[in-house]
Amino acid sequence: MNPLRESDSALNPIRVVVLEGDDRSRQMLIDRLEQIDGIVVVGDGRSVAGALAIVRASGAEVVIADARLADGSGDEVCRRLRIEGQRCGCVLLAGLPPRRDGSTMVGVDAVVLKELVGDTLEREIRTVGAAVRSEPGKPVAS
Repeated sequence: MNPLRESDSALNPIRVVVLEGDDRSRQMLIDRLEQIDGIVVVGDGRSVAGALAIVRASGAEVVIADARLADGSGDEVCRRLRIEGQRCGCVLLAGLPPRRDGSTMVGVDAVVLKELVGDTLEREIRTVGAAVRSEPGKPVAS
């Protein structure tokens, strides 16, 4: 079952911020997401330094963060968002499966391997977005 019904997602799309260090890859990801009904890209960036401000200003519900950003890592963004108390979910894009050692994955709600970005990324955005919407004020995961 789809975590968000199609009629709900069309009227109230999931607001997504894309964080990707490579400009070309970021634009390709944005273009892909903009073709999916029920998902709207409300901001993008390439660094950890600007990520928090972008998320705050955009009201994002889901952050898609590449594992490698211009000045740090996507899991660092997710951790900072969680510590700051931002009410959004975080999907980490990774080239390889990350090690789950607790300290590096705090704040990460889902990991999608770059080679599986298509339907897997859409499913994770919808799942994490549904979790964010289901219980306002409660942390999404971790």
